[in-house]
Amino acid sequence: MDAKTARLTAKMDRRPGVSPQQLEAIFFPLNFTPPDDYVGFMTETNGSEGPIGTDRYLAIYSTEELLDRNAQTMTLEPGILFFGSDRGGDGYAFELDTPSNEVVAVEFADLDRTRARPMGKTFAEFLEMLSSEGAAEP
Repeated sequence: MDAKTARLTAKMDRRPGVSPQQLEAIFFPLNFTPPDDYVGFMTETNGSEGPIGTDRYLAIYSTEELLDRNAQTMTLEPGILFFGSDRGGDGYAFELDTPSNEVVAVEFADLDRTRARPMGKTFAEFLEMLSSEGAAEP
């Protein structure tokens, strides 16, 4: 995990990590290569949950929760893969059908991708954007 990601997620819990091979077993059938910084994060902590920045909450799904949460949503909206949420109304997902695999925020209530909000091109950009502390950085 890089220093910026570690700083932005410092208040979140940590769990034992997963191997890159375990992640590949999940993502290969989807023909998806997750961002390197996401893989680095997951190899150090298989999911994480807690406050981020000064006033936000983030749950990054463990591999088990990722599979469970996406079992139904991928049939409704196959172009996105949820990797986390605010444990409220917003889910955070990778776009599987775009060349950049951008991170987007999608409301769970309607799963309408036309209303998805771009949240960054990498996992670190997503964390910065979500974090109020990230908004103040140059």
